[in-house]
Amino acid sequence: MRKSSKFIGIVCAASFLCACSPQNEKGFASHPKAIQKALSACPEKQPGKKMTCGELEVVAARINQLAYKLQIDQQGFGKDILTLQETITDQRHHLDKNPSQNALRQDLKKNQQALQEHMAVVRWLEGPSR
Repeated sequence: MRKSSKFIGIVCAASFLCACSPQNEKGFASHPKAIQKALSACPEKQPGKKMTCGELEVVAARINQLAYKLQIDQQGFGKDILTLQETITDQRHHLDKNPSQNALRQDLKKNQQALQEHMAVVRWLEGPSR
């Protein structure tokens, strides 16, 4: 419980330092510092034109879960990043050979988004402004 309250404090403190204002899920997921700021303004102010406060809460939970995993198991988190990178490379290779595979294209997009989220959490928690 002590680690989670420390983490919540870090999330709150970091969110007040962010001046960016993403407008959609991808933007918020790439800028974890902006999530808490936007959540604190909900429901009076919607986080974006294409995003509701409820949707933002889902993104926040996903990013918090990634941040928690990074803090608990840095090596495992790094392995997840490497696995995503390898998977993306394989998917691109298969799409180059057969570009009509729409399911594979969707999986590639999901994996690219997951990789972006992982890297955003690394920059957020492990960066020089930590």
